[in-house]
Amino acid sequence: MRIYIAAPLACGYLARHAADSLRAERHTVLSTWHEIDRSGDPREHGSRLGQLAANLSELDAADVVVALMSHGTPRATNVEIGYAIARGKRVVWQAHNGENANLFDAHPLVMQTRTASETAAALERMARTVRDTLPDAGDA
Repeated sequence: MRIYIAAPLACGYLARHAADSLRAERHTVLSTWHEIDRSGDPREHGSRLGQLAANLSELDAADVVVALMSHGTPRATNVEIGYAIARGKRVVWQAHNGENANLFDAHPLVMQTRTASETAAALERMARTVRDTLPDAGDA
């Protein structure tokens, strides 16, 4: 399955760990923002525009968004979730104890999880549904 990982920029290390785990489970991680070593969003307008274009392109290509909502202030993450829902993408919303809850977590396209293992299980169920529904989907 093709996955975009959304998380606060300050939690890039968590997103990198999640990406490694998802790749080990044979998922394709499309998001690249967490692979860039930086302390904040680009300041120069052209660089910001380039990063935004990359993020939106990766979101558009994803089958599902994994939103790591347990740490930090997820301002841009909330925007990515809203964008994904508007595009009809499924979202796996990982948050401990209801942290960073908002109206979007009630959307029918959103599945809430509390731990990395619950998130992995949810993604496996989604992948199995894709494989069962579309037998030619292979490792989609």
